[in-house]
Amino acid sequence: MSFAALAQAPNRRRTEAWLLGFVVLITVGGYTCTGLSMDGRMPSGLPGFAAAVFLLAVVPHLAVRRWASRADPLILPLALLLTGLGLVLMYRLH
Repeated sequence: MSFAALAQAPNRRRTEAWLLGFVVLITVGGYTCTGLSMDGRMPSGLPGFAAAVFLLAVVPHLAVRRWASRADPLILPLALLLTGLGLVLMYRLH
């Protein structure tokens, strides 16, 4: 493994962290907008939902950072985005 490959790994994780933060904002914002459009008020489960999405982002990110530092930085954020949008759509069907 070259020095350049090792030096690039932290930048990949930083990119992944920024993307995960953006995905958490999109998901929580979608949940909030859905609740506002359905009931005209903030959803009662918003803090719990936000905490769950945050944990769904942080725990795998830390695991990838620890055990797969050279992994693709787009896969985890895209998986979380699809999961979050699926949860928001299921909430919409409620």
